[in-house]
Amino acid sequence: MLNEIFGIVYFVAASHALLIVIVLWRKQSAENASHILAVIMMILSYKSFEGGIVHFNYQAYVPHLTLLLSEAGLYLAPLFYLYVLSITRGKTITAKLLFIHLLPGLLFWAIRSPEVFTSAENKIIYWESVLSTEYSEYKIAKLATTFSIKIYAGVYLALGVRLLHLFGVKLNQVKADDSSLVMAQLRFLAMSLVILHIVWICLFTAQHFAELGSRGLVVNVTLLSIAIIVIVFGYFGLHSPSFALTKEEREVVELNALGFKEVDDGAAGQLVGDAEISVKSEVEDVKHIDILEEVVGSNSATRENFLENELSNRQGIKYINSLLPDSTLDIIAAQLTRILEDKALYLDDKLSLSVLADAIDVKAFTLSQVISQHLDTNFYKLVNTYRVRHAAMLLDDVDNTWSIERIALESGFSNRVTFNKAFKALMHCTASTYRKDNLQNIKAAQS
Repeated sequence: MLNEIFGIVYFVAASHALLIVIVLWRKQSAENASHILAVIMMILSYKSFEGGIVHFNYQAYVPHLTLLLSEAGLYLAPLFYLYVLSITRGKTITAKLLFIHLLPGLLFWAIRSPEVFTSAENKIIYWESVLSTEYSEYKIAKLATTFSIKIYAGVYLALGVRLLHLFGVKLNQVKADDSSLVMAQLRFLAMSLVILHIVWICLFTAQHFAELGSRGLVVNVTLLSIAIIVIVFGYFGLHSPSFALTKEEREVVELNALGFKEVDDGAAGQLVGDAEISVKSEVEDVKHIDILEEVVGSNSATRENFLENELSNRQGIKYINSLLPDSTLDIIAAQLTRILEDKALYLDDKLSLSVLADAIDVKAFTLSQVISQHLDTNFYKLVNTYRVRHAAMLLDDVDNTWSIERIALESGFSNRVTFNKAFKALMHCTASTYRKDNLQNIKAAQS
């Protein structure tokens, strides 16, 4: 019975992954990030399908549907890194860049192509040897190749995980929707691939050097792990498979995280230049254009050096445009509060830092500073505080019979998971408990 369940898991995972591929491929993305993730899921779908074939011993009937993509890590790891690079840096993944990163995998596939196009009989013999429960020894050349491939893939995965972490911790500065939830899903995918990588190396090493287990065990555990990863990611990933930041929002994230130190010299110079323009623009608005020159002088090179030094020296990270006077920050903070309360922009589940900055006619850099330093919070918490208060007002209305889900949507949240997290953080209880306690208090007051 358990054997059949495992077999079904493989094919369910393959179908889940294909469904994700369809959703992602149809999703419009200027940077093609969704398409890259779709290719990743396509590879995982095939490996899950191959696992189902091998698990039920169907390779004797459809041998040519197996061994089409050996050493999938050669493709998965670079693709995953490029995907993360695209969503965190806004980098357009060109065909040339894709080819360069996938070149080792393509060369490996070309070298192994005789095994891909070999006869059905040879493939059946291969699977019989691989799935044998007996200990099998690898040649030194085979071992060296295998471990080199794993190290190569491991470097790409580590770089991708690091970028995700550094980008994710600052995402709340510019987004108040379910982007943090999507980021958590991507982190799950990243860590799952890393753990799978480590498990494979441990099993392979134990099998070869300590004669523990067999090649069949290594293959089965690897394929089953891929299937489970796909199923779990499929459940969450279909809800919101991607997110996008504007150029200005991405720059705010990078400036706020320049402990990040992933921005190259050219990009850092561009960000510094953009930030200086932002500073001067906001200062002009309140007729304090002389403030920058009073601090660092009128020479443009001196100003650039000053800003670069501020950017690299401040741990925390402080904002470049902290040069704005407090009076300006007070004005912007008042405008922010007024427009949030009067126009209830927080009810828009697509509200972002750049949209709000446009509404009050300031730069995203400046607005981010005001929220972080002047209001002592971040964009995510600020907007969701207004949303939670609106939800509490709806829950206080005894005549309101809307479901919690409906109240979450009406309050500007795009899903109940994000709503529950934000509501509990601010009100220290769930929305259901809040409504129940409120009804009890009203009845007690009336009796």
